[in-house]
Amino acid sequence: MKTHGYISAAAGIALAFTSCSLMGPLDDLKIDYVYTDETVIQDAASAENALAGIYASWKSFGNCAFFTNQALRAGTISYANIIGYDEFQINQLTDENASVKQFYTGQYFIINGANSFIASLADGRQISGLTDERRTEMLSEAYFLKALSEHYLLCTFGQFYDQTSKYGIVIPDGPVRESIAKARSTVADSYAAILSDLDKAENAPENPALGHAGRHAVKLLRAKVLLNAGRYQEAAQAA
Repeated sequence: MKTHGYISAAAGIALAFTSCSLMGPLDDLKIDYVYTDETVIQDAASAENALAGIYASWKSFGNCAFFTNQALRAGTISYANIIGYDEFQINQLTDENASVKQFYTGQYFIINGANSFIASLADGRQISGLTDERRTEMLSEAYFLKALSEHYLLCTFGQFYDQTSKYGIVIPDGPVRESIAKARSTVADSYAAILSDLDKAENAPENPALGHAGRHAVKLLRAKVLLNAGRYQEAAQAA
C-alpha cells in the first residue's frame, strides 16, 4: 500500500511540474474576453458607452451617500439612515468614516475613468463611425467630468481656501494601473490643473444629450472654481 501511495504521489508531482511547464510563467497568461486600454473602444458606439460609464460612476452608492450625508450635516435634511450618517449628524467627521472613504475613492474612480477615456481617444487613431467633431466633444466632456471630481476633492479634502497651502490634492498624470504613491499637489497647483482641464473642456456640446455636460456646464464650473480660488473678478466675468 505504501509503495503504491509513493508512486501515486510522485506521479502527481511530476504531472504538476509538466503542467506548469506546458502552461508557462503565470505572468504571461492572458485572460480571454477582457477589455484593455487598447481594445475597449473599437467604434463610435463603444466610445459612447465608455463615456456613459464615466457619467454612471457619479451614481455610485458611495458618491450618492456622501452628498446625502452632506445635506444632513448642513441641516437641509433632518434624518438619513445611510452609511456613516451618525458622524455627519453631529459634525464630528474622521478619515475612518465609511462614507468619507467611499466618496474619496469614488471620485478618483471617476478621474481614472476619464483619464483612461482621454488616453484612448487622444491617440489620433481612426475609430469607426466617430467623426472628428464628436471626438472633440467627447474629449471635452471627459475633461469636464475630471475637473468636476478634482474640484470636489479639493473642496472636501484640501485647504481650497488658501492658495499658499501645500495641502491640495493628488493629481494623476494619466490612467493609474498600479498602486504607486504620489504626493499631494499644492492648492495653487491643484487649481491650475482644474482650470487647465476646463480649458480643454471648452468644446463640449452646444446642445448636449440628456444628462450630459455642455458648454454652459463648463462655464458654470469655471465660475465656481474661480470663486473658491478667491479670484473674484474673474469669477464674476465667467458668471
